Amino acid sequence: MILKAMRIATLMLYVVFQSLLIPLQALFLLHKPWRNAIVPHVRIQLMQNTAMFAEKIGLCEFYQFIRALYEKAVSCNKEYTTFGDGIAALEFKPRQTRPDTPRNTLHVILHGGGFIYGSPVTVAKFSDNLCNALGNDVIALKYPLAPENTFPEPLVYVTRALKMFCNRYDKVHLVGVSAGANLALSACMLLTDIGEKRRPKSLTLIGGPYSFNTGSFSYRKNGDGPKLTRSMIHQYWSLYIAGDHNDDRELDRNRFQLVTSQKASSLQDLYQQSTQYLAYCAPVDSTFILNLPRTTILVAEQDTLMSDSIALYRKLKNERSEVLLKVYKGPHIHLAEENGTVELDVIKTIEENFRD
Repeated sequence: MILKAMRIATLMLYVVFQSLLIPLQALFLLHKPWRNAIVPHVRIQLMQNTAMFAEKIGLCEFYQFIRALYEKAVSCNKEYTTFGDGIAALEFKPRQTRPDTPRNTLHVILHGGGFIYGSPVTVAKFSDNLCNALGNDVIALKYPLAPENTFPEPLVYVTRALKMFCNRYDKVHLVGVSAGANLALSACMLLTDIGEKRRPKSLTLIGGPYSFNTGSFSYRKNGDGPKLTRSMIHQYWSLYIAGDHNDDRELDRNRFQLVTSQKASSLQDLYQQSTQYLAYCAPVDSTFILNLPRTTILVAEQDTLMSDSIALYRKLKNERSEVLLKVYKGPHIHLAEENGTVELDVIKTIEENFRD
């Protein structure tokens, strides 16, 4: 108990020290093109640095600290609905239906959080607004998080859930945010590859990671911020794939293994030797034809992951797939905090994709 109290006191001193440095940090960032996002960026950096320090002094794991902060920051008065096969989600019903809304239609939302934190609660407000704008059911899916559940467990869970919902509803539309966009894209690929005939009718991907390439132009331009940095993305990938964020060589090994990556013929295949199926982590890096439904890709111009979205758009264009790319001003979009014009425009874009 005494040792733990000493560690907590040390952590508090560290937070105070880091907080005193915030004005100085902000001053050095004023020359950045994203200076209007300095405050959220510095706040996130403080959280990341504190989490790393908490792990160094043995107080808790990096991901546990991040997760605890986000769980305290968001709240929702809805209870989770449990479906068959252990699938849990927040379910949203429209306050009134629209005459132009197709019956028995569902939108599934996959939240962000770098594969290690976040929950349907972080996109609850957005999901409710989307539900009432469209006039149909919306489900914000709760999927297992890394590092307790590394690849392929979250992907298999999402794929099973989509398979179930596609059999229950006439039309299912899929929306993924940040890390959720990666899972949404990969799950659509996987459903096709394992031979499922009932699949999502459309796919909306918002600011997701689709490649292991961290040397692309947006990494060079925006890799030090705002909000989402290169080092953070490295940590999230490593925790998702290997359950360890301390190995800097993980992405290099994964990129090499993509050369021999295979397509799965069943969900069980992914458990046999997961490194053989890394194309379902980084689809842009693979040689596969993705065979996606009508796809809309949304990304912010100051997002470190912008290159991933552009590369995905080009890949789908080369496949002659039906795809739209829309670029927003500002930093990484995760829809946990966004209000006003960004959220409204995202909803409008989803609605246009849904009604076409």
